[in-house]
Order: sequence, then C-alpha cells, then structure tokens
Amino acid sequence: MTDLRFSVTQEDLSRGARGDQPRLGFLAEIAERGLPVELFVEVNAMSYLRADVSQAESLDLDVRTVHLPPLARGADEDGDVELNTHLKESQMVYEHDDGSVERRRNLAPELTTLHPPRFASDDADRETRRERLVRTLAASKDHRRAERKYRGPVALENVCPRGSFDYLLTTADDVTALRTTADRLGRRDVLAFTCDLGHARRPFELLDAVGSPASVHLHGTLPERATRELAAVCGTFGVESPAELAVEESVGEYHHLPPTVGTPSFERVVAALDERDIDCPLVVELQPAFRTAETVTRIADAFREVRS
Repeated sequence: MTDLRFSVTQEDLSRGARGDQPRLGFLAEIAERGLPVELFVEVNAMSYLRADVSQAESLDLDVRTVHLPPLARGADEDGDVELNTHLKESQMVYEHDDGSVERRRNLAPELTTLHPPRFASDDADRETRRERLVRTLAASKDHRRAERKYRGPVALENVCPRGSFDYLLTTADDVTALRTTADRLGRRDVLAFTCDLGHARRPFELLDAVGSPASVHLHGTLPERATRELAAVCGTFGVESPAELAVEESVGEYHHLPPTVGTPSFERVVAALDERDIDCPLVVELQPAFRTAETVTRIADAFREVRS
C-alpha cells in the first residue's frame, strides 16, 4: 500500500513561513490532510537545512524523506567523501553551547534520494563509472554503519537526460547493469532505487526492472506541441498561461505537471503499484505554478478515489 506525499522545496518553506500566497495555502493544505512531505534540497543550500526543518515544524509539516542535490563526484575515486558530507549535513547540525560544540540530529529521514552523477558523453567509460559509483555507495554505507548516527537508506533516482551528457540511470537496462556490477563486487546491498515515472521513457519497464522501489516520484508530462491540452491543464489548475511553465528542452516535453493529467496515467500508475504489491512512498513533484491548495486537493481526492 503506497502512501501519498508531496515534494516541497526550501523556497516553498521560506515563502510559506513568511505567509506568501499561494505557497502558504499549498503547504497548509498538505498539513491539513496529514500528508507527509519530501524536502527537496537545492544545490549549494545544505547550510540552510536547520532553518528549513524549523520552518517545516512551524507549518505542521512532517518531513519524512529528503531529496539531496545530484552527486557531482559519485563516479570518481573519492566520491564517498562528497556523499558522506551530503548525508551528514542533511541529518546533523553543530551547535555551540557554552564554548563547546555538540553534534545533534537535525533530520532522521526514512529515505534519502539523489541522482547519480552525469558525465561528458565523450568520456563515457560506463562500466568503470558504474564500478566507482557502487564503491562510493559501499564506502558510504560502511562509514555510516560504523558511526551509527544516520542509517536511513540512500536511493538512486533515474534522470531525464539533458544536454550532451551521459548518465548511469535512465532506463531499465541501466538498473540491470548497475546490479550486475554490484553483484560482481559483492555489494548488491548498497543499491536502492527511486523510480521517477514521469522522467522515464518506458516507466513501467523501469518499475519492473527495479522490482521493489524505495520510492516512486510521480508527475504528469505533456509534449511541447500539445498546446491545446496544456492550455486546458492551466485553466483547470488556475495557471494564467503556459508561459509560466518550464519545458524540458532536451525531450521537448513539459514535466512536473499534476499527475492527474498527461502521461503516465495517474490511474494506471496506482493500479500498476497495486498489481505489483509495491509498498513505498508515492511522491508528487510539481512545477512552482501548480503549488497551490487547489492542486493538493485535486490530487489527494483523485488518489483517494482510485484507491476506493
């Protein structure tokens, strides 16, 4: 049985704490319905996490999972240093008390999700990079286990390819290749996956390859040329114009639309999770223009309806 959650950004929390609408309404509706949230952490914004946690608490939001910035060096020799730093900064804070420094828990997420690093297409020794990524995850897990401070699992999320880069996780075949490498190294235990069905070209093939995802990210997509459908979506959700929306130019699609519109079908996704007995968080990711109370209401009601 999946449970519905919403992704919120650090900017969402800051604006909500200031009382800015419609962002405050978006967060208040999530809290009113008792839905957990996933905190999306921006690049170079790790130092603000303590304030983010305080703001979430002031808004009665329950931060259950965290989406960290993409790894920059996870496929390099010393990638575990970067990963461990990310994890420590997201879960621990250093407080000064009477001249002493004490490390205290800041967050205890059930799951931490991040994207594996990208690299130039002309430097794509993929097997070497897969091996380094698995070794990075293994070194990080062993370090965390030894410290006994922050044990939540770390999941890799597939990405939407952008620009002239290569990626280690975009397709079902990539999942298989990573597992083959991990098996060869004797470290299958370090692999966990978050399936972003909106970014996947063949979402249900990806879901089948993963088998038991740690989390599922969901959002609707529409091709850039579908101007009539996009205008209808904007009208339904109170967005003044499609010009307010960002497009994924590399694939010519709008992503992070409400999951009740576009593809993959919301009903089909929920049915697919039920058919496969998948029990994990279902996290809705939205473009800023759709982060309103009305959108939360529509999505939560639709989720309840398809589960009834």
